[in-house]
Amino acid sequence: MYAWRARLGMMIPSSNVTMEQELYRMAPEGVSIHTGRMNGLGCNAEDLRKMDEEIEPCAALVGHAEPDVLLFGCTSGSFLGGPGWEKTICDRINAVVPDTVACTTTDAILNALKVYGKKKITIVNPYVDEVSQLETNYFRNMGYDVVSEFNMGFRLGHDIFSTLPGHTYRVCRSTVTEETELLFISCTNLRTIEIIDPLEQDLGIPVITSNQASMWEMLRLAGVSTEGINGYGTLMKHAIPD
Repeated sequence: MYAWRARLGMMIPSSNVTMEQELYRMAPEGVSIHTGRMNGLGCNAEDLRKMDEEIEPCAALVGHAEPDVLLFGCTSGSFLGGPGWEKTICDRINAVVPDTVACTTTDAILNALKVYGKKKITIVNPYVDEVSQLETNYFRNMGYDVVSEFNMGFRLGHDIFSTLPGHTYRVCRSTVTEETELLFISCTNLRTIEIIDPLEQDLGIPVITSNQASMWEMLRLAGVSTEGINGYGTLMKHAIPD
């Protein structure tokens, strides 16, 4: 499809087979997606740090497609260094691809959270304990009250993308508490878009996922309306408040 509205670039871990499929499904007419890969089979902190070393060469290659927006599409890789790490990644991308708008999945999630103004959140992720704790600490440092959390403990990307949406749905239902104001399902390799609407309907609270927020953020930065994108949660109906 010829990209007459926007070209979106993504950098993803090499074992990620979910993000492209989910973003293709959400993409409006006239928007194309162009992807590069960074070596990333494992999911622990050491693996993620090694993957982050490939930011510049991967960005440079995706940059050949001249994307309007270039996303670092790994949630854990973009919060790994704590608050401010997402900006560091964007600066590194723009150092080699200056004529694009750089962003990360963590940027997308933070901006999505601003839409709702909720502070009491539940986090469900597929990570090992070490990475899950880094994520919880990150969002607490950013001013959010993580009232409950669940990590599935997967060590390989294959285990993450093989997890069926129904399993994730049930984990989310059992992890959300009466205090929870918003549910965040983390990881771009975890299948989630089938369960966003059912979870919002059944829980009565907003649901943000890594891939949903990433698409919403890239379209926003590219100046492309999300109007008419249905079935992927209430986030698509919102803009960031002034």
